[in-house]
Amino acid sequence: MTTTETTSHVPTAEDERRRARAEIEELSHAAYDVAAAPPTTAGPPTECDVIMKGGITSGVVYPLTICRLATKYRLKSIGGTSAGAIAAVVAAAAEYRRQHDSEAPAEGYQALAVLPLDVSKRLATLFQPHPETEPIFGVLLAALGPGKVRAAVVALVRERLWWFLGGLLLVLVVAAPALLLNGIPGDEGWGRFTLALILPVLLGLVVGVVAALVGFALKAVKVLPRHDFGLTDGATHSGNADEPALTEWLNRTVNDVAGLPKGRCLTLGDLWGSAGLAAWQAYAAATPTTQRPIGEVRRKRAIDLETMTTNLTIRRPFRMPFRQQVFLFDRDEMLGLFPRDVVDTMVAGLPPSTHLHPKTKQPLFYFPGPGAPEKGERRPGPEALPLVVMARMSLSFPGLIAAVPLYAVDYNGDQSVVRHLFSDGGISSNFPMHFFDSLLPTRPTFGINLASPHPQHPEMTWLSAAAEGGVIPRAQPFTTVPGFVQALRDSVQNWSDNTQVTQRGYAERVVEIRLRKGEGGFNLEMPDDVIMALAGRGAEAGEKLLGFQWDPHRVIRYRNAMTRLSEVLEGFEVAWDARDYGGLVEDYPTSGAPGTSYMDGKAWREKDLAATKALLDLVEEWEQADWPSLRQDRPSPAPAIRMAPE
Repeated sequence: MTTTETTSHVPTAEDERRRARAEIEELSHAAYDVAAAPPTTAGPPTECDVIMKGGITSGVVYPLTICRLATKYRLKSIGGTSAGAIAAVVAAAAEYRRQHDSEAPAEGYQALAVLPLDVSKRLATLFQPHPETEPIFGVLLAALGPGKVRAAVVALVRERLWWFLGGLLLVLVVAAPALLLNGIPGDEGWGRFTLALILPVLLGLVVGVVAALVGFALKAVKVLPRHDFGLTDGATHSGNADEPALTEWLNRTVNDVAGLPKGRCLTLGDLWGSAGLAAWQAYAAATPTTQRPIGEVRRKRAIDLETMTTNLTIRRPFRMPFRQQVFLFDRDEMLGLFPRDVVDTMVAGLPPSTHLHPKTKQPLFYFPGPGAPEKGERRPGPEALPLVVMARMSLSFPGLIAAVPLYAVDYNGDQSVVRHLFSDGGISSNFPMHFFDSLLPTRPTFGINLASPHPQHPEMTWLSAAAEGGVIPRAQPFTTVPGFVQALRDSVQNWSDNTQVTQRGYAERVVEIRLRKGEGGFNLEMPDDVIMALAGRGAEAGEKLLGFQWDPHRVIRYRNAMTRLSEVLEGFEVAWDARDYGGLVEDYPTSGAPGTSYMDGKAWREKDLAATKALLDLVEEWEQADWPSLRQDRPSPAPAIRMAPE
């Protein structure tokens, strides 16, 4: 394994905390004066894309990484999952302010730089349980804190005391007849009698704890479905305005970082800017035969933001903003999850749809996204989507944070309206490096990955050396049943992301931040010193990314692209000739046959077939030249180009 630098001294946690304090002091006063990208191709890019991995509380590593990057780059496209989605929306808000606040353009990033200090003071209050789930949440916190087993048992017994006492008494009642039959012992028999009494008591304690555990499980199974399978829902339940829970805090933070007035929510339309919004609206209004490539539309956005969520109801991931399917929401349900100004922004001043809630029969509102109006209805476009909603729908960690309910007409069933639950994006893609990628990059797409410490390499941040290829996947042996279960979960959840990061042209732009035991993840009550150590590690990771080498990266990406294009086009040529696709496309009827909706005219066919012939002529030249891109020095592992829904 190769690193970008030789590290003679691995920073201690105290070193990291000192670095965090120094970086916060510097970055909270930095100018962030980065010129907009020039129209010329000369010189390194001044724009970059950023993707951040999910990890619940591990997200405290991201602010200083982003701020350090922002001293050299403007953020063009930003994405993430779960905690990475939270960091993404706050980073987008900071970049928005840099581009729109002529008087104080740096204040957004300056506020982002001090965010770890704010989180260190309020982390414990960000996750507030509903009153009905509070007892279960208390047991979870005890199990995750110091003295896990003992604390969890004590909390469990307190929560299910009558179940515990019932189990204890049951054993004692069963054992009592045997003790009475033996009678009161004489002077020499007290030892045996005491031993005979202690054993049932100990057994009763064990049975009592098991009974309490059973009672706890039955309560959780009953309560969790009523709260969409989460102990917390992101809403504030403390009644203290100075202690907002996660969603309200994030909404305030995003809008404050963006410099918006009170009552305004930062939306995708704000990020896209006037040119980007006009391009999207023109694309949405055009007919399918006149639409331009969607890539042209996205390139006109000032800032592009994407997050990942998972629709558990139909068992598949979704990128946000949604691409095709049209969902609806219940206004009252959303008001239970989001502040009123957020919900009003999603409504966009439009009337409700004609679709009704399956139980309450109240009208549902269209969720902001693309979709053709029906029966004269007006729908809010994706530009009306608040950033806080994108983060919250990506952060619905199963069991801890409740899923977000949306609705959709079941066109594959009885046309009824069905409730869909959207949960954590990390279930399906926890590190979506594919969000903004292309065959040939016009700017770097940086990834910030989270991992456990490496047994042979003690560095707590790591970045592959430029032009030296991918990362050999790290072996993580296991010998226990929990380890086996963890390996299964990681394989299902992260296999796609993990294989992509090993690809040449990817590894040298993905910095790995390593987390010690007790850092990040489910540690909802991390002490201040741990949070600051993680923040310092994030600053170090950002510093390493600033050393990224653009030209070597482009060379590798070019070789990757040409290698895979050669293989794809060879297969295209074989299928074209073997199955006479040219004759099929030219002669297929325009009506009266399956698939004719895709063959509605002749004009495009002639132009398309001419373009295909030119492409095949090029393929033949490559073939006659013995496929030059497939010769020596091919990047390994081989890349793949897949057809998949966007």
